Amino acid sequence: MKKDRYTLTGIVVLLVGIIAISAYAMIRSNYDDDVYKIAVIVENPGDDKWASFKAGAQDAGSDKRAVVEFINSSDISDISDQKTIIDKEIANGADAIITEPVTSVGTEDIIREISNKAVLELVCSNAEADIDVEGKYAVTMPDNYQIGRAIGSEILIRHTDDIKNKTIGIITGDQDREKFSQRYKGLIDSLEGKGVKIVWQVLIDDEDEASLTEAIQNNPVDVIVALDDEGLTLAARATAESSYLPEIYGEGNSVRNICYVDRGKITSMIVPDYFRIGYQSVVSVVEKINHKLTPMEDEIVDYRVINRENIFNEKNQKYLFTNVE
Repeated sequence: MKKDRYTLTGIVVLLVGIIAISAYAMIRSNYDDDVYKIAVIVENPGDDKWASFKAGAQDAGSDKRAVVEFINSSDISDISDQKTIIDKEIANGADAIITEPVTSVGTEDIIREISNKAVLELVCSNAEADIDVEGKYAVTMPDNYQIGRAIGSEILIRHTDDIKNKTIGIITGDQDREKFSQRYKGLIDSLEGKGVKIVWQVLIDDEDEASLTEAIQNNPVDVIVALDDEGLTLAARATAESSYLPEIYGEGNSVRNICYVDRGKITSMIVPDYFRIGYQSVVSVVEKINHKLTPMEDEIVDYRVINRENIFNEKNQKYLFTNVE
């Protein structure tokens, strides 16, 4: 009897073990089969400047079993429009939101609200918000201040002996966006005390070329600086038929601006690693979904200085191949 009791106990333990293993396998199978929905909401996602970002995001989606969808958001005019689109995607089942904030000012409540509904990643630009001690959201972007300084350094390198009294025009975007305000600050800090003269600043809105053309015609300058890809393209276009040829510097990553560098229309261009931004932003949100108690972490990505002299360097060609195509 005692032997039979031990045998019966052993059988029960074995059956319980088998059931537990089977249940775990079923749960794990379902977990592995999960495909997360990630909504990417950025201004004008069809623009050439997002090509490498998209490539990185889609690659990460394939690696991490996530569906990455770029939402048509060409009608975004302010943070209210952006939040409306984000809320709609969350209601439609998005597990995570990746977005570039259209402003860096007054976003505290919005960031908090979104991060309480879904996993949130900000890209390319930061936003004003309370310190996120819980790591509910993160930012993946280049160091915008250092990009501004790098642009200024390129100007100084090329004008070591004749920088004093050089005239400069600046093309920027909304200074309420951290991306533009920090790049502008870095540029001005790098040129401070060098004797350069800022003649004009043009705020580009919806690729309006009229104000830029007017500034170029009425106040010709030695150097034009553009603080983003669109502005850089506009500078190259606006000076194509002008009677003088200013040097053009700025930040960019699109195919069209790489071509302008190759043809000498753009003197020097700072190219952030947008492929990395796209890839890492998707990895970051998937890891947060899988490990809800693990805080998200910010990441600053690298950039390279590209000009006509180094554009065909082997390392730069590999870099541009992933960051432009």
